[in-house]
Amino acid sequence: MKERRISGSGFLVVGIKMSKSKKQMRLTLVLFAMALLAAGTAQAQEQPVITEVVFEEDEDVEKEVYTIVEVMPEFPGGRDSLWAFMVKHLEYPPEAKEQKIEGKVYVRFIVDEKGELSDFEVIRGIGGGCNEAAIKVLEAMPLWTPGKHRGKPVKIRMVLPFEFALSPKE
Repeated sequence: MKERRISGSGFLVVGIKMSKSKKQMRLTLVLFAMALLAAGTAQAQEQPVITEVVFEEDEDVEKEVYTIVEVMPEFPGGRDSLWAFMVKHLEYPPEAKEQKIEGKVYVRFIVDEKGELSDFEVIRGIGGGCNEAAIKVLEAMPLWTPGKHRGKPVKIRMVLPFEFALSPKE
């Protein structure tokens, strides 16, 4: 093996005897790598360093409706209680039964800072009165535990699915 120092760089190149074109290619690669290293070092020295991050309270934050927050809203008693409430209060509309309509209704709504539900919107419905039945259940719900962002209660947009399925004998 042949050792060679690149003058003034502190780099030691160890190589195997190669043809002249391979030597030129290797030297070009080494020089290219050194240039990238030097450019990266120079760029790193020029970038400002962030020493402090300050979150300013904005008046619009109170009006903003979030979709993801640190603490999501929760139905009293948790997810199991929510599903139990939905099953108990969801009525299959007679029109949907007659027409044998089945499927899921997805309703988007807002849980505000007090835990109240509002702004109900069917984003995917199946008709036959099922969309209205799903909204009726949401309107009957008790106050939720509000979601929080940065430790403060905020408005959060959520979506719940309501499944309508006929039993085999219906």
